[in-house]
Amino acid sequence: MLQPAQASVSQSGQTITVAASTNGGLKGTPPAPFDGDRKKSHAFLITFAIYHFTNRKNKAMSNPATCVTTCLTFMQGDMMEPWKEEQMIKLQTHLAGGMDETDKDHWTTFEQDFKNFFTNTNRKNKAFNKLTALKQKESLNIFISEFKQLATAAGVALNDHRTIYLFKKGLKPVLVQAIIASQGYNPQNPWTTFKPWEDTAYACYLKWLHGQEFRKQNDARRKGLYRALNIAP
Repeated sequence: MLQPAQASVSQSGQTITVAASTNGGLKGTPPAPFDGDRKKSHAFLITFAIYHFTNRKNKAMSNPATCVTTCLTFMQGDMMEPWKEEQMIKLQTHLAGGMDETDKDHWTTFEQDFKNFFTNTNRKNKAFNKLTALKQKESLNIFISEFKQLATAAGVALNDHRTIYLFKKGLKPVLVQAIIASQGYNPQNPWTTFKPWEDTAYACYLKWLHGQEFRKQNDARRKGLYRALNIAP
């Protein structure tokens, strides 16, 4: 049985009360109670992740099994009770089967179960649609930052060949050409991971910026010479 937490199940099997031992007060702002609204699921996980990290040395968070029960205390409402009960039964079954309460799989399994059950699929679809339409404007930094954020929100892996295709499709065509023409690119064995595309895009972009700066300096010198000689450019 799980020692740091206690659970009680009603005769109907529909309610459960979870009280996690905090081993001292928890710091920071706790997440607002989650009531099962899928539109709020992503925000809840982010807020709990921040709260988790802030209290990472507290046993309520450092112990993966107790971290699960701590998170369950922030889930309230009739809609959540059956799911909480299911998660507590799963946790206690794992422990009774010999799984140590410090095993990280307690939390990773719980987190994945939460995402699978409460994911806002509409949010994912919107993020993916934005990802497919994203185009680089002036700043490469902003484009790559937005691209990664949308890929995460859409639930697509950066190393997936479709994601890499969307990345190339969103870059300025002249930059894609520069990447392909770069010394490290081999058309017979093109990169299959995101990192080299990202790194080479930055390298080529920096070369272009330096070239632009040099051209501006030359233009300024040429105009100054024309003025000194009283010659129309």
